[in-house]
Amino acid sequence: MKFTGVFVVLFLTVYVFSGVHSSEGSLVNCERYLRIFRDDDKEVIVCPHIFRQVCGTNGKTYENECKICAHNLESGDSVGKKHNRRCKKEQ
Repeated sequence: MKFTGVFVVLFLTVYVFSGVHSSEGSLVNCERYLRIFRDDDKEVIVCPHIFRQVCGTNGKTYENECKICAHNLESGDSVGKKHNRRCKKEQ
């Protein structure tokens, strides 16, 4: 019983802190991308140059999942991934 409780708490902690989740889309694991601090002490995510378009839950197409993470960090949003490929209609 105690083990189950610990497991549930651990699972929820990992789920909450592992990335971005939206009820309309799927989880984006932002922890796997490099974060640095610029000279002005602003934290940014450094994204690889991979062209694998994804549709964000905000209806905007991003170059890849990392770009969703960078957008969220910069803007304070919590956009998730709706699906792979370009959004059908840009918002």
